[in-house]
Amino acid sequence: MSCIHWVAFVDSLTTAQNCSSSHLLKRQRVFLLVNNKKKTCSLPLHLFCCQKPNEGPSGSPHSHSKPNEQTSKVSSGNSLVSVIQRLYTWWSQFMSQPLIIPKNIAISASTLLLVIVITLNRSPPTGDWEPLQQKVALFNIILEDIQRAYVEKVDVDKLFETGVNAMLGSLDPYTQFENHIEAQEMNVKAMGRYGGVGLVIAKDIRDKDQIIIVSSFESYAFDAGLRPGDRLLQVDGHPVVGQDLEGMTQLLRGDAGTQVTVRVSRPGISEPFDVTLTRQLVRVSDVPAYGFIGNRQDGVGYIRLQSFSSNACTQVRNAIQDLQKSGQLKSLVLDLRDNPGGLLSSAIDVAELFVPKGSTIVSVKGRILQEKHYQSRKMPLLSPHIRLGVVVNSRTASAAEIVAGAIQDNDLGVVFGSQTFGKGLVQNVDQLPFQTALKYTVGKYYTPSGRCIQSSSYSLDHEKLKITAINEKERKVFKTKNGRSVYDSGGIEPDFQWEEAPIHEWRRLLHQQGLLFYFANDYAAEHPEGIDRNFYVDDALYAKFQKYVMNQIACGSFSILSRFEEPLTSLENDLDQQGYRETSKSLKKVANSLKLEIESELRNFDSGIRHDLEDSIRARFQPDSIRIMAGLSRDEEIFKTKQVMSDGLLYAKLLCPQNKAV
Repeated sequence: MSCIHWVAFVDSLTTAQNCSSSHLLKRQRVFLLVNNKKKTCSLPLHLFCCQKPNEGPSGSPHSHSKPNEQTSKVSSGNSLVSVIQRLYTWWSQFMSQPLIIPKNIAISASTLLLVIVITLNRSPPTGDWEPLQQKVALFNIILEDIQRAYVEKVDVDKLFETGVNAMLGSLDPYTQFENHIEAQEMNVKAMGRYGGVGLVIAKDIRDKDQIIIVSSFESYAFDAGLRPGDRLLQVDGHPVVGQDLEGMTQLLRGDAGTQVTVRVSRPGISEPFDVTLTRQLVRVSDVPAYGFIGNRQDGVGYIRLQSFSSNACTQVRNAIQDLQKSGQLKSLVLDLRDNPGGLLSSAIDVAELFVPKGSTIVSVKGRILQEKHYQSRKMPLLSPHIRLGVVVNSRTASAAEIVAGAIQDNDLGVVFGSQTFGKGLVQNVDQLPFQTALKYTVGKYYTPSGRCIQSSSYSLDHEKLKITAINEKERKVFKTKNGRSVYDSGGIEPDFQWEEAPIHEWRRLLHQQGLLFYFANDYAAEHPEGIDRNFYVDDALYAKFQKYVMNQIACGSFSILSRFEEPLTSLENDLDQQGYRETSKSLKKVANSLKLEIESELRNFDSGIRHDLEDSIRARFQPDSIRIMAGLSRDEEIFKTKQVMSDGLLYAKLLCPQNKAV
């Protein structure tokens, strides 16, 4: 005889409230699991159960009471509620006993109960439901109906994510639903560690069926011999061609101590080769490089902080300790350029390494968050006799701005660079069922002077998110500890500013279409002996790169009009259709003229491209710690920072009230 096992779990959404008994009427989904020797089937049933207002379903992590919230009540005379209450009381008593029921009886009874409950469930009395629960019920019914009866079979996962993301996307750019894969990657970024081999892989731009290595972590896969540009062929015998990135990522990851063998091909090596890697607890490097800039005797230390995972404070602390142990450290440059942020807790911990004990680091408040001030709980690690400089740019955001703001408002160092991004919002991450997550904005943060540096406001305009920059005239003045004027609503404005060089169209195209990457592969294949620490892109090598780019244009592998092609073609077609033939011909001349102008710029705007090319080639031979430090010798912004940091009088003047250099 087959056995029937009943399993129930409760959704956390209140659907109504009974007035007389003050019990919450909740929607409960019950699954009938039919187990026999051949198969297990799941029959979903919908019931209503009663719970006291302050009680959540057992084991539900999302249930919580709202004592101040007014809820509508169902009349005690409501016959439907009374029937459902009696039905649930009987059902609870019935289910509290172990059940061994003949299969045919159980299925017949379940089917009858299913018909009754669905009839009640799909036609609830509208007045008995809160507005939120009405919308939830409608979304559920719409999704079920589309899945059941739409003319073609639909992907419910994609349909659900499209609906949820459209809803959340109307709030701000940072409120997002994370599916299983996205939630897993977000957790890796936050925790800064995972079980794996230390590789970053991507689809080949030129052949989407192929997967290539774009980054190989120092102390992990790099040390095992894998390099950017290597093409993955097999992972533990599984062919890679045509596979998705998520599947290959899961194959490469695993428990520390286990092994995985990858087969790769590399330009310049005729035959593929195997590399066996031992998986480790890979710690993502928040600090990929630190050391002294230029001549060690100058005493100018440098720390590149590129993210704020849970490892950030430990790595910055270790870097400061190593630099101070040398006895030569006179000033320190903390490079936060291109740092998108990360954990609030990590930003606070990093700031504590510089901020005096008891000083405010940041404040947070929101609609349901009580205002909270975070102060330094320990003595700073960096000696007060060492000058501190922080370098930022327009891509410095969030947690990185918290650290920069804490240093600036407490007058502990000079901020260099260009105005930061201006993200003054705080997100919370709720873990949801099925290994998914919800990231949503819960508040704003304020620097020690009391300013919020959020640079944009968000609103819904014709069903699209409208991002509006804060008006300069609306910005308010705040004062640092020394009385210097700083402003809110526009990111962190540096004390020593320079105009940030825009990313030129050529640089964007070369990165986007992979020419720097492929040229570096070819260079590495032609120079198996490697490069020395003083390598740089000289005129001869740059001329060779220019020729390579022109050849790619000629054979159609590279388009310098990619950004303009679609609008130009669309306009040309519209003109032809409307009969404006002469104007259409003129447009073709404009396209040709634009092409010639862009080609000439490859010779005129070579400084940034040379730097990018050098970096790409170095990545084939050198780990990040060497590659990044070597690149500083040709970094003009770091050169300006070092000059100021070496001038004690100028440095001190910048920290005095009303002094700001440009």
